[in-house]
Amino acid sequence: MKFLFNALSNIINGSANAIFALVLPPLLITKMSLEEYALWSYCLQTGALIGYLNLGVQTAVGRYVALYKEKNDNESILNVIRTADRILYLMFFIGILASIMLSLNIQYLVKISQQDLVLLAPDVILIVSIGYCVSLLLNSYAGYFVGIRANHVPMWINLLSKVILGFLIVIFVEKGLFFLSLIFLIVNLLAYFLSYIYWRRQNVASLISKLRHYSDSMQFIKFCLGLSVWNLGMLLVTGMNSTIVGYYSFSDVAYFTIANGLVMALIGFVSAGLNPLIQVFTGMHANNKSKNIAAVIVHLNNVLSFLMLLFFIMYHSVNDFIFTNWLTSEYVGPVSDFVNLLIISACVRVLNVPYALSLIATGNQSKALLGALIEGSSNFILALILCSLWGVGYLPLAMIISSIIGTLYNVFVNMSLMKNDIPLYKLDLLSFQPVCLLFGILFFYINPIVSYGLLSVSFISFFYTYKGFDFSIVKVKTEKEV
Repeated sequence: MKFLFNALSNIINGSANAIFALVLPPLLITKMSLEEYALWSYCLQTGALIGYLNLGVQTAVGRYVALYKEKNDNESILNVIRTADRILYLMFFIGILASIMLSLNIQYLVKISQQDLVLLAPDVILIVSIGYCVSLLLNSYAGYFVGIRANHVPMWINLLSKVILGFLIVIFVEKGLFFLSLIFLIVNLLAYFLSYIYWRRQNVASLISKLRHYSDSMQFIKFCLGLSVWNLGMLLVTGMNSTIVGYYSFSDVAYFTIANGLVMALIGFVSAGLNPLIQVFTGMHANNKSKNIAAVIVHLNNVLSFLMLLFFIMYHSVNDFIFTNWLTSEYVGPVSDFVNLLIISACVRVLNVPYALSLIATGNQSKALLGALIEGSSNFILALILCSLWGVGYLPLAMIISSIIGTLYNVFVNMSLMKNDIPLYKLDLLSFQPVCLLFGILFFYINPIVSYGLLSVSFISFFYTYKGFDFSIVKVKTEKEV
């Protein structure tokens, strides 16, 4: 029940983040010119790259807090929080410097034709980027609450701030981008102060200030550095795409960000819902239940394969209706063209989420860094090549290929390296549902009837898999909160 509650909290949290991706675009595109909306989207997406400076601190704090709770080691929890705060303060100042560099060089990154937007762009991206710098400071607080399985705390703060931000942006959209960027910064400051106030109410906050013994934090720092390289791979997979599109065709940024936001919202929902598994897997690993970890991954792989095939077919059944009623006619064609390809890479990438979470929970993400870098590098290089040769419309193809490369690397390399902590084998994941997903996507473009049949058969297999799964293995003993 605790896992489901935390999963629901994370899904609601993901819903808050989906405001920009799903709700705001149709409200803004009717009140902004194409280039104005492109600049706003570009600043949000490029400024968000600063978020990767968190070095995975939130995930690391959540993992170590959960681990030390299992051992009832309160002093180590306090040291983790203090170390995390010091890392984030340093990253905050680095982020400020990065924001200034973006502002000074934006004219070299995008080619804007509207002269008023050319003059406005440096100020807008500077203010938006500083807003993301402020958000860096939230990571240790959010990580602690995740670690003690109180995911609802960061969820409510994020939900409140996103709703307020979305509401104010819609109301003041006609005031111009400079005013909107100020709103973005102010709301991020508000979210930080709300988190800080709530944090100060926790006993752990006062205990940290009184802590005399400062233990060796190198283990935590090495874990964060491992996650940062992992995040670099993810940055190259998803974070740089809008920047690449902006460099080659600035007007297409508006179309791509809407399409990519829609698809990333799908991945975000799944990732947010499954994120509490880090704490569950951490408990299993601490109690030497590696076979249970493997069993959960295999089961989730089957479930996600069925759900992705269902979603893929449902999307293609209603996509025309969705886009014509969601966007203006100017946006419908280009956005749907992007989504039709991006949805394929999403179906593949989602399947890697449970395994990625298990790597983090068992402290093995550093051993899997090469795979993340190979996937990210292949996406970045292919995106540059395809965009330069045939245009930005081929960028999603780079994402599809790189997602397949990442999956194959997990299956053929990472599983062999991690078999002691995560005893998975290639044939474990080569079950009926993933096969149905693969052929369901391929045959949909040849004969959709075959895909419908595969979906039906997959559902029957999914039902019996679900029925026979022992959910008691995900129950992990809990300790009294710090």
